[in-house]
Amino acid sequence: MKAPLLFLLITAGFSESIPWNSKDDQGFTTISSSSTESPSVPVKPTYDFVVEIGFNLNEDKMPEYIVDIIYDNSTEKSITVDDILSLYELKTIELDNIIEVFDSLGIQSQNVFSLDGFDKFLTETRLDFKEFYNKVIIGRLNITGYPLRDLLVALEIDINTFSMSMAYGDPDPYEVFKKGNFTKEAVDTALEKAGTTLEELFLACRDEFLSKATDINTENIIGSLLKYNFDKVKALKLWNVLYLNMENVYRVPAFKQLLSDLSRELNQNPLLGVLTSPNNITINRKAYETWRSEKDIVTLYVESISHKFILQITDTVDTELDNILILKSIAIEPYDEVALPYVEIGKSSGELVNCKFVTVLNGTLLINDVAVVTNHGTYLQMPKNNITELIPGSPLICHEKLYGIAREIKSAEIILDAFSGISRLIVNMYLLPVALSVCICVIFFVNKEQVLEKLFKANEDRLR
Repeated sequence: MKAPLLFLLITAGFSESIPWNSKDDQGFTTISSSSTESPSVPVKPTYDFVVEIGFNLNEDKMPEYIVDIIYDNSTEKSITVDDILSLYELKTIELDNIIEVFDSLGIQSQNVFSLDGFDKFLTETRLDFKEFYNKVIIGRLNITGYPLRDLLVALEIDINTFSMSMAYGDPDPYEVFKKGNFTKEAVDTALEKAGTTLEELFLACRDEFLSKATDINTENIIGSLLKYNFDKVKALKLWNVLYLNMENVYRVPAFKQLLSDLSRELNQNPLLGVLTSPNNITINRKAYETWRSEKDIVTLYVESISHKFILQITDTVDTELDNILILKSIAIEPYDEVALPYVEIGKSSGELVNCKFVTVLNGTLLINDVAVVTNHGTYLQMPKNNITELIPGSPLICHEKLYGIAREIKSAEIILDAFSGISRLIVNMYLLPVALSVCICVIFFVNKEQVLEKLFKANEDRLR
């Protein structure tokens, strides 16, 4: 997550820091470390159970994420056609490979390499036939003179009419060209007469069509792909067929920057959690909401701020309390699970006194003394004092127990969700019979006359 952490992990076996406390200019207690060991001085308990939540991108989910960006958000993310071609390595793909790709995707290669397929490429890349002919046949393949004449004869194209149309534009040279014979046998013969091969023709066409495609904006190219049913599913399948991986992604600067920006955005604002058992991290729902939309593409972990351990999150579990969630964790750095620091949860229905509000600033824990905390049942309220920016999940510790998790700042107060409030389950169990009673009363009063009439009639029948 951070370079300092890596350094600490490497040096953990060579030195052991001893916590010390000091007051900063704002009245907070700052927990730092000293490099001098002193066995005669007892080590005071630190807040090792306070952890910072971090995010790694889930590489298994990146193909789907990137394809979604390409198809839905490429313009906003500044993804160009050239970036996409580079990612899929289409600018260097060869004939044998492209045929295998088509077969894997269920695309008939003979339909692509046909006059109809050629016509579609010209249309979608906005390439004029005359320009194509001059650049590819005359320029790139250098087919001129008698070889060119032999090629046209083999394709059964009227040489005189075609030459006139190319010179004067009348009739349309492409219409004259399309009247030729483009069976495989005719094309093979024509290429042999011209002294070239199908592979060389493919490479020349590939380079020209892709060059023209890069001049078109991504949105229009995606529109062309969708027109021929090449959707996200096929794009993902192509990813797998070509065996693309994260190395391919990071080789393209635009995609590397895209993922770098995403990672930085996810980790730019600190979020705190509290270890309430060796494998449970308690967090505020507001912290969860900050990454909820990206939860499918990230891997969560927590890192101790004042100790040396990292836990990977395996699951997010809802609780019966409205604003408190549990993160389930496993170790990804060696540690003694039995000795892992955690804090017990405290519950109270009354006022709390002599508490500590724990938060973080620039990777350093700040401990704020709180004389009195007002208890509102489901939430707690305390003065914000010098705290200007609240980190969701900052804990309130009273008498060495966790009583609240910070949610937000309102005016001059910090609001924390408590563990002693009425749970949703209890609320639902209470509200259900109340709601039923209300419904019965409403039905009775709305239909009072009908109900009474039926009761009287039933009573008369009973007396008879």
